[in-house]
Amino acid sequence: MMNCYLKCLAIAVVLTSSNGAWANSIEDTHRFRLGVYEQDVDVTSSATKAPLPEIEIDFDKVLGLEDSSTSAFLSYQWRFSENWSLQAFYSQMETSGKKVAQKDFNYNGEEYTVGMRLDTDFDLDTYLVSVSYSLIRDSRKEFGLGFGLHVFDIETTIAAAVGVQGSVQEDTRTTAQVTAPLPNLRAYGTYLITDRWEVSAAAGWLSLNYEDYEGNYLYLTAFTEYRITNNFGMGLSYQIAEIDVTENDGTSKKEFNMDFLGPSIYLTYGF
Repeated sequence: MMNCYLKCLAIAVVLTSSNGAWANSIEDTHRFRLGVYEQDVDVTSSATKAPLPEIEIDFDKVLGLEDSSTSAFLSYQWRFSENWSLQAFYSQMETSGKKVAQKDFNYNGEEYTVGMRLDTDFDLDTYLVSVSYSLIRDSRKEFGLGFGLHVFDIETTIAAAVGVQGSVQEDTRTTAQVTAPLPNLRAYGTYLITDRWEVSAAAGWLSLNYEDYEGNYLYLTAFTEYRITNNFGMGLSYQIAEIDVTENDGTSKKEFNMDFLGPSIYLTYGF
């Protein structure tokens, strides 16, 4: 899929040319992007309830969680003044795993023993609202800073079954969920190689402790985008993200450490 997309992008660049000004993300008042991520996924987590000890679980090794996932995303940007813009973003990722337990462990108050058949579902919904200011902006380039709020809705369900006299019975099932709002600072830049072809990059980071939550979020993203018509374009990006979230309310503690790495393809509509 990715190779086919790259071929189409190359053909579009070769077969089309620009005469005069052409719409691009620097000039757009409104911009929509709809795309798909193909990411490598690495998740470790602990969910602890007293008196059980805290045990960190590698979801790949212990639960057989798939190490890659395809997820969809949608973004919108509104440039409401010369230098100010508002962004909104949503993505959804779902992955699962199956494995026979190789060691004893506990998760979210439930105990799992060697030999249990484990079925795991892992879901991550990401929401973002941010405001950005362009420090430098002209017809060819834009560089600026932004501040936003990410909300990560994380849910893990582990179901375990054991064999009894040749039959399989459902034994244990637990769900651990964390909804964590994390502020984020970011820097971004866009440069037009031609009137239709642009490259961009964005980076963000913030570490914060407040109330029951502790979180760290780091991401780096590089884009290249080509406008096929004045309003429609297609793009390719590559993202690295690291998300660490802990919720501790005094009676239970849930911690997720997640790393994502991979490309995306997307369509753009701007006006």
